[in-house]
Amino acid sequence: MLKIKEVTKLRKLLKQGGGGQIVVWSDGSWDTVSSSYIGERSGEQPVKKFYTTYPLSTNGVNQTIEEILQILNK
Repeated sequence: MLKIKEVTKLRKLLKQGGGGQIVVWSDGSWDTVSSSYIGERSGEQPVKKFYTTYPLSTNGVNQTIEEILQILNK
């Protein structure tokens, strides 16, 4: 079962909001990038991309984390 790396930091970022985009990679790592980013990492496409324009509630953060975990562990 894959886990999200630095999940506490990701939760904090989702709760704060503030623009930009988060991309999640197949190994569970993630990066914050500018909203215009469409690229890849060493030929690998991200498994999930989402915007952090608005802060999420605790429930919204939990749902987002659960969605990422489901994608990683397909």
